Amino acid sequence: MDKKEFSKLKKNGYVIIPNFISVQKCNKFEKILDKLEKKKIKLKDKYFLKSFIRGQVVIRDIICHHIEFLNLLSNNRLHKFIYSILQDQFIIDGVTASRPIKTFKNYPSPHIDSHLPIKDFNNTLDIVLQLCVNDFNKNNGATYFWEKSHMSGIKCQVEKVNYKKFKKIQVTAKKGSLIIFLGQTWHQLGDNHLGNKRWGILYHLKKWWIKPSSDYSKYFYKSFAKF
Repeated sequence: MDKKEFSKLKKNGYVIIPNFISVQKCNKFEKILDKLEKKKIKLKDKYFLKSFIRGQVVIRDIICHHIEFLNLLSNNRLHKFIYSILQDQFIIDGVTASRPIKTFKNYPSPHIDSHLPIKDFNNTLDIVLQLCVNDFNKNNGATYFWEKSHMSGIKCQVEKVNYKKFKKIQVTAKKGSLIIFLGQTWHQLGDNHLGNKRWGILYHLKKWWIKPSSDYSKYFYKSFAKF
């Protein structure tokens, strides 16, 4: 990650970092996620089943199931890159695994993940890291982004939007790649035409003063107690 990636992110609202982790590590993550999915189905988890009906497998708080998913954030270059954007200390808002499944129903609508549709890049509140556990392609539901929509100042899921105003791109990437996008960038789950597996892990990072969706201090209370 360097000035070139920073410029792309600032210009388009997202950037792809290839070969961020190894294929072997991706294969290991995939096996873990497959087991978690089977467990959620067996337990008839309500949140899981609600998302499943809409065409998406969603497993929240995966670092509570397997701590190894947290290791991605120990990368010093990544830390410096995130800090160069937020210009502040940041926290983990949540870590979620997601994959689209083949369905005839509508997928979740275009949306932003940020609480506020920040218009100025320098005031960005949050960043999302999307780790490609599998290849992301046009047949298995690669994520759509609307280039430069991060400068719109519009929360597209609650306002009337002219989507043609910004260029819609379906971002393809090889397994092991990391897609970094701003919380205010419009994006949407892609259609999984063939039903092939497409796991992605989403790390939501926010400025420290924003209340996180998941309070991991309660789950890892023994570790926190040491401090």
